[in-house]
Amino acid sequence: MNISSADVVSWVGAYFWPFVRLSSLFMVMPIFGSSFVPIRVRVLIAIGITLMVVPLLPPIPLIDPISIQGALVALNQVIIGVATGVALQILISIFLVGGQFIAIQMGLGFSTMIDPINGEQSATLGLFFAFMVTLLFLSMDAHLLVLNIIVESFKTLPVSGDSLSLTDYWSLVEWGGKVFSGGTLVALPTVIALFLINISMGVMARVTPQLNIFSVGFPIYIFVGLFCIGFTLSTVLFQFQTYLFETLTIVKQITKVS
Repeated sequence: MNISSADVVSWVGAYFWPFVRLSSLFMVMPIFGSSFVPIRVRVLIAIGITLMVVPLLPPIPLIDPISIQGALVALNQVIIGVATGVALQILISIFLVGGQFIAIQMGLGFSTMIDPINGEQSATLGLFFAFMVTLLFLSMDAHLLVLNIIVESFKTLPVSGDSLSLTDYWSLVEWGGKVFSGGTLVALPTVIALFLINISMGVMARVTPQLNIFSVGFPIYIFVGLFCIGFTLSTVLFQFQTYLFETLTIVKQITKVS
């Protein structure tokens, strides 16, 4: 049996190009792209999923990986995977930033710990919100929905030299702005309540100058903040569902999946 170079390129390309797109996604995607997940584990997960989804994919065009065209195609696959992962990271960052806003208003901005997701120090309250929505992300099988979209993207955005359009990049940038606007909406009820407490403390300090406002106000801020968080915690699920729907819409727009 004679095996030509074209046959070898075809066999390698059938698995190589899907692996590049999937591995790029797992390098950035929440949970799988976290710093506490070793790179070897991410690669093994990408290889396993690639072996499972390749039979479901349309025919891969014959492209030599060791060529200029192959380098451009590989770059496009990386861009598609990374753009999808970034859109998902923004979803988690919305609630992380919202928790940090609340922590600053409560006077707990100094309470920080290492964020295992990003490998940086973040407010403890922000990490609480981030971990909570991460569990919601998994419990709703959102990671499976994203994988399904990526598999479908090989039909709508096939392996070729075509990359994302400027509209797709701009949509991703606009979605990134949700980190601040969405985080503000998440923290808004608690921030308003603490703002009213600040006004009350200011009036008390003006009426009774002998009162040590710092020693009295700090416990009140923490108590009111924790009460507001517990009271509004049930709305986090609704907010997460709303932002998750928007995230999946952005991902589908990027990958051209209907």
